[in-house]
Amino acid sequence: MTTPAAMPATATANISPLRYPGGKTRACKVIESVIKEHFDIASYNTIISPFFGGGSFEFYMQNKYGLAIKANDKFTPLYNFWKQVKTDKRALCEGLREIEAVSKNNLRTIAKQLWV
Repeated sequence: MTTPAAMPATATANISPLRYPGGKTRACKVIESVIKEHFDIASYNTIISPFFGGGSFEFYMQNKYGLAIKANDKFTPLYNFWKQVKTDKRALCEGLREIEAVSKNNLRTIAKQLWV
């Protein structure tokens, strides 16, 4: 996998479009409080996430504290999704609009073909 890609803080609030299994969305405030107990967040400008997943916690911290994000994930299709979002989200959205609804069975068939 390539090196993690930095996602600079922006003026608009970022939220994850993904509902990721094992995601941290509901735990954001708890994780934040644990971090605040051990670190002075104001002295940092970047959050490094080796297990980015859906990115909910990282976007939460970016929105609240203006932190840049360096993200990585072992799951290559997920990493590639976020790389595409970062580099050309318009093309990604256009491509998604062209996809027709897929049944669960068809999705399983497609997934088996892609991840063999």
